[in-house]
Amino acid sequence: MIPVLYEANEVNFNHNGLGLLSDVIYCEVEEENNESYELELAYPVSSFLYDEIKGNRWIKAKSNDRFEPQLFRIYYVSRPLNGKIIVKAEHVSYKLKDNFVESLNYTGDCQGALNALNSNAAFPTGFSFYSDITMTSNFNVDKKNFWKSIKGESGSIVDTYGNGADIVRNNFNVSVV
Repeated sequence: MIPVLYEANEVNFNHNGLGLLSDVIYCEVEEENNESYELELAYPVSSFLYDEIKGNRWIKAKSNDRFEPQLFRIYYVSRPLNGKIIVKAEHVSYKLKDNFVESLNYTGDCQGALNALNSNAAFPTGFSFYSDITMTSNFNVDKKNFWKSIKGESGSIVDTYGNGADIVRNNFNVSVV
């Protein structure tokens, strides 16, 4: 799939946005289990859309064989070197780092904890959450970043509902399985 570039404020990704990055030299996505999920690409400075590649814009690209193309927000564009730029972007799920949960005390299964976390976010997340973990536990959050509440540090959902739980990210769908 040829990566597609979108405006920073785009909400509908079912079209070709600003255009196809058809001259891309390489486009690689790296996803580490429950950790980073990032895209890196190289693009010629003489190509169509070079001037449109800017921070906070979106790139839609195929990242694996399991899911549809994924959305990545540009956070770094290098200076031109040897006729190309290097672009780095992080998965749309990183938007959850910009949200916050003041306080939450929940007892129940992981799906309920994810729903409670989503309901108690400072701002609407726009994400859907799913879990197949049925274990019941106490989950507490006190003044914590939304993503860190899920991700796996002490007291997070991954920590509370079992070691070995995987976070699966598919655009605006986040699962803990």
